[in-house]
Amino acid sequence: MHSNHSPSESSLSVPDPVSRIDAEARLYGARIATRCSVCGRWLVAPKSRAAHAGPKCQKGGAA
Repeated sequence: MHSNHSPSESSLSVPDPVSRIDAEARLYGARIATRCSVCGRWLVAPKSRAAHAGPKCQKGGAA
């Protein structure tokens, strides 16, 4: 059986696994955070959490 979707298309439709938990946490005034792998600061932005680095550290300007 052949699928009409390429692997890249199917991976795009998979939601961020933490997004549901993040939405539930925000209902109670909490935020999901992780540490930056470069400088150790807390990251709360979804893109930064996914990259394990904040925007400054991603650009190479670690604090």
